[in-house]
Amino acid sequence: MEGDWLDFALAGLFTLATAVTVGIATVQIFDVQFSDAVVSLGGSSLDVATLFSLGTLAFMFITNDNTSVGDLGEFDDVYGVSLVATVGLTLAIPLVPAVEDLVTSSDFLRTAVVGVMSVGYATAAWIR
Repeated sequence: MEGDWLDFALAGLFTLATAVTVGIATVQIFDVQFSDAVVSLGGSSLDVATLFSLGTLAFMFITNDNTSVGDLGEFDDVYGVSLVATVGLTLAIPLVPAVEDLVTSSDFLRTAVVGVMSVGYATAAWIR
């Protein structure tokens, strides 16, 4: 186990994008709000922050030498749970209205979700 410093550098950006997703922060870069919808699916939409979070997770996954389909069955328990839970929560918040309503119902839950997702990202980045 050792950390990849590029993954850790992106962890801060992942956390910021997650904070935008749950409504704690607002970020605008070059006249693009991270909360702007990019893709609409059904009655839900994926915003810039969610796509950025997913891209950061994908980058971390690929740079951790997980480039073949055969690697998918070789995860240890902590790595697999961290990765699946973080990706699942990243997608569930914007795509499942009940999850979004629950997460955004209180500042405590918003902060807790940002913490949980940040720890999930850091754990997955550290283990591989």
